[in-house]
Amino acid sequence: MVLHKVGDRISSSNIITMTQNQKTLLIGGIIVLGFLLIVLNKKEVSAPMPDSFATTTSTTTSTSSTSEEDIVTSQPSTTNQTMVVKIAMVDLGGTNGTGASFGCGDKISLLNRTVPQSTGTLHAALTELLSIHQQTVSGKYNALASSNLVIDSLSITPQGEAKIDLTGTFSLGGTCDTPRFKEQIKATAQQFSTVSSVSIKLNGTPIDQALSSQ
Repeated sequence: MVLHKVGDRISSSNIITMTQNQKTLLIGGIIVLGFLLIVLNKKEVSAPMPDSFATTTSTTTSTSSTSEEDIVTSQPSTTNQTMVVKIAMVDLGGTNGTGASFGCGDKISLLNRTVPQSTGTLHAALTELLSIHQQTVSGKYNALASSNLVIDSLSITPQGEAKIDLTGTFSLGGTCDTPRFKEQIKATAQQFSTVSSVSIKLNGTPIDQALSSQ
């Protein structure tokens, strides 16, 4: 009987020990599972966005960077749309022009011109100005009529200085044409609020020096 009771105690002890082991394993499993869930959740939060979201963000940034008027970069529209730009011609004697008189008492007149639509309105305006070879346009004088110039480079500094480099041939009709030539280019650029000053080069030479040789 004694041995039997001892055996019963041993058997009961084994059962209790196995139950505690199971509980320990169960708790350990729950802890490991919780840890794995936390890790997986962190990976999902830090994972990169799908391509569709990345594309949207990139597009928005690109749009934001060009939200201010881009008047330099010329990107013609693929459609047949047009836009109106202003070009500077000379009001001889300054009777009907605007702004301060220059040279031989002349003033500038800004005329509307319809051109193919593009993003670079300054580039488009200067290109239109340089393409006109009639000496009189809407009753105003064109000192650039006998010249054949194209834009070599065009930029605007953060300080608002428009740097215009032109290449080609140029010709003046007399002494009074020197300031007219320069003011037409300058006024065409300064119609834009983002341009506060203008520097012009002809074939790499500052315009005043280049025109003085004519």
